[in-house]
Amino acid sequence: MRVVSLVGLPGSGKSTVGKALKEFHGWFFVDSDEEIEKKTSRKIVNIIREDGERAFRAIESGMINELICALVNRSEKFSAISLGGGALTSKEVCALVLKQTCVVYLDITHELQLERVFKEELESKGRGVRPLLLGSSVLSKDTVSEKLAVIRAERGKLFESANYKILTDCKSAEIIAREVVDLVTKGH
Repeated sequence: MRVVSLVGLPGSGKSTVGKALKEFHGWFFVDSDEEIEKKTSRKIVNIIREDGERAFRAIESGMINELICALVNRSEKFSAISLGGGALTSKEVCALVLKQTCVVYLDITHELQLERVFKEELESKGRGVRPLLLGSSVLSKDTVSEKLAVIRAERGKLFESANYKILTDCKSAEIIAREVVDLVTKGH
C-alpha cells in the first residue's frame, strides 16, 4: 500500500514524523487534526470543549474518510496521514484505516510521553492545547501522568492491529521517518 497511516498515543510524534517523511523523503503528508482545524476554522480543543467529544469524533471520522479516499486515489509514490491519538476509537475509522492503508504505530514510553505533553501544556500558558487534558482544574505533572495512563490503558489495544510498530524513544524524527520508509517500501 502506498498510503501510510501514522497512529499512536498523544505526544508520540505522529505529526513530526509525517513532516520528516515529507521533508527528507519527498512523501505527500497530511495531518488529519490540522485539516479538521482548517475546515472548521476552530481549534480541536475548542470543538471538544464547546460541542463535546462525540461531535468531534463525527467530524474527525468524516475528515479521515475524505482524506484517505483522496490519498488512495493519488498517483504519487507514497503518502502519509497522521491521525489524532483517539481516531481509532471509532470502529469505522479503524476499519477504513486497516483496509486502505499501511498502519504504522509510533509507540512511546509513558515517561517520555509525559515529558512531551506536560512541557507542551506548560508552554501553552493555560490555553490548553491537548484536548485530553480538558477538565483538569490544576495542571500538575501528577494529574497529566494519571490522564495519560488512563488513555494508554483505554487505547493501547487499538494500536496492536497496526502493520508495524516503532518505538520512538531516543530517536529523532528523521531516524523514525527512515524506519517508516524502510518498513513500508521493502515490497515496492
